[in-house]
Amino acid sequence: MKSMPLPFRLCLLACVGWPALDVCAGAYEVLGQLTTVIYKDGVVTHSRTNPFKASVDGCQFRVRMEATGLATLYSEFATVEDYSVELLKNDVALMNSARSVDESGFEIWPQPKPGSPPEAFLYVNPTVVPVSTATLPWLAYGSRCYLSEARKGMILSPVVQDLSKWRTKYWLAPEAPAQWRFSPRHPGLLESLVVFRDGETLGLPALYTGRTTNCVYEVVQWTNVAGMTLPLEFKLTRYAPDFTAKDTPRLLVDGLFRGLAKEVSPQLSIATFIPVISTNTQVGDRRFEDEYSEDAIVYMATEGRILEYEELKKQPRFRAFMH
Repeated sequence: MKSMPLPFRLCLLACVGWPALDVCAGAYEVLGQLTTVIYKDGVVTHSRTNPFKASVDGCQFRVRMEATGLATLYSEFATVEDYSVELLKNDVALMNSARSVDESGFEIWPQPKPGSPPEAFLYVNPTVVPVSTATLPWLAYGSRCYLSEARKGMILSPVVQDLSKWRTKYWLAPEAPAQWRFSPRHPGLLESLVVFRDGETLGLPALYTGRTTNCVYEVVQWTNVAGMTLPLEFKLTRYAPDFTAKDTPRLLVDGLFRGLAKEVSPQLSIATFIPVISTNTQVGDRRFEDEYSEDAIVYMATEGRILEYEELKKQPRFRAFMH
């Protein structure tokens, strides 16, 4: 894999009296785009391109993806020590004006609304691994610390293992066998990753009880910025078992995700790695839930922040779920 120069803004912060960033610790920001192509039986069923901004400082990672859904203005994913947060900023005007249908499929207009939807939804997950539109930028720029601590080649797969048993709490899925390699050049980011699907563990049909490939990540091209070697082009290929196969296991490409860095800077444009939370944000804290307590801890962030463990424990409706 070759490296090539990429134009970037090198801001000498001392000139304007700001504290200089510790570039040696791996602080940088990437503006780029992610292209998503979804397949079914070899036919493209969905494709889109979304701009993203990834901010990194050591093990801290935050990415913002623009226009990730019909009623979503943007989404953000950030790692916070041993957990992560995912924020979905709603297009409230669209949600208030959107038509809806009744049980028979007939359109209802206008739709009675008891109240305006929240400005945003924020989910607090007990893992730093995303399974969302943030997955590819996280693999490229934010996965080093998690994978460095992984043991015995087992990780929480960043791609759903069994689509027939999709669960909201993906972190409860069995860890998956994987092989990966880091770049030998500073700051030692992920160069390649292969995650395998253990069919016996997942209870797949007999033809797929062995190990098959779940996904493959690889850096196609690198760039050098301020003494750091960073991914310029990178991609993730997702595979699904072909359950129509009769005698021999066969895998189908059901997703292809490509990332491209367009601008890189050793200056961070964010003040914090926690997404900004408004007082009209609905928080779903999944850190203390089990497999059967779906959406048990949900509240409005009236103070513009996530409630801590002791604060949640004091509320009678949440106390039963606190460990």
